[in-house]
Amino acid sequence: MLQIFSLDKDNKFKRSEDSSDIIELLQNTKSTFWVDIEDLTEREIQVLANIFQFHPLAIDDCVKSNSYPKIDDFEKYLFFIFHAVSFLGPTNEFTHSEVDIFLGPNYLVTIHQGPIRAIDVQREKCERNPLQYFGKGPDVILHAMLTILADNYLPILADIDDNMEELEDLILLEPSKEVMHQIFKMRKVVLQIRRTLGPQRDTIFQLSRGVYPQIPKKSLIYYRDIYDHMYRVHEMAEMYRDLVAGIMDLYVSVITHQQSESSHQTNQVMKTLTLMATIFFPLTVITGLYGMNFEHIPELHWKYGYLWVLGLMVVVAGAMIGFFKHKRWI
Repeated sequence: MLQIFSLDKDNKFKRSEDSSDIIELLQNTKSTFWVDIEDLTEREIQVLANIFQFHPLAIDDCVKSNSYPKIDDFEKYLFFIFHAVSFLGPTNEFTHSEVDIFLGPNYLVTIHQGPIRAIDVQREKCERNPLQYFGKGPDVILHAMLTILADNYLPILADIDDNMEELEDLILLEPSKEVMHQIFKMRKVVLQIRRTLGPQRDTIFQLSRGVYPQIPKKSLIYYRDIYDHMYRVHEMAEMYRDLVAGIMDLYVSVITHQQSESSHQTNQVMKTLTLMATIFFPLTVITGLYGMNFEHIPELHWKYGYLWVLGLMVVVAGAMIGFFKHKRWI
């Protein structure tokens, strides 16, 4: 779906879906307009190739998608790739969507698959204050949009921080396999953010250097502000990577401690059973000896023979217990 945003003759916000309007707007170099393409089709590809006459390699990047953030200078226009990020769904799945941008002398073209919050918000701003954006050039619209894209990282990092605190509590209370799964999931999210933030931050830095005529000098300070923001966000992502590593170490330490305690308890049980078996072994020998089926056994017909055997077993057991205590085995 292709939408064209511009100012009409009365300087009011105008929305159009007729691609033929682009030809007239391109010829009027004093007018600023914005073309937003959602879910690129063959019809929109022809508009990019025939009306705007964009380079085939840039159009190919728009069609293939899944590219890292970058910036290409085609002299008459700049081509950017940025990523919009968000947490979606009840499971807080991390998602990032590619936004392809062409910045020309008097136009801005954005291409994306599905709705992008930053673009929707910027469109509403342009509709409320059309002169503030379309009256100052396409770089102003781009700057406002990039600011929203950069700001979207903050709530995500805040959610990550909250999730890390919850994971720490769960590890100390009940370090289950589900907790381990959440830790690895959080690690994956942080790594995805870092991979996106690094080249995106570098792209913003290039825009703020003043080497591209499409970015006027008066606008450079605003792009430097976005770069500073992205730099801080990238540093936060680096910090969270270290925190995730610390949480993983904590999980391993708690599990190892629990296993050590369990092993210690098992050793204590085995020690107790071994001592009991050792004590009862000579008693079993005594009872087995006097339980043999022979007619001539000493003390067999003795009046106190039964008490003698019981006393002998008590003395043997007591002697063994005393020996074990002397050796500090019990």
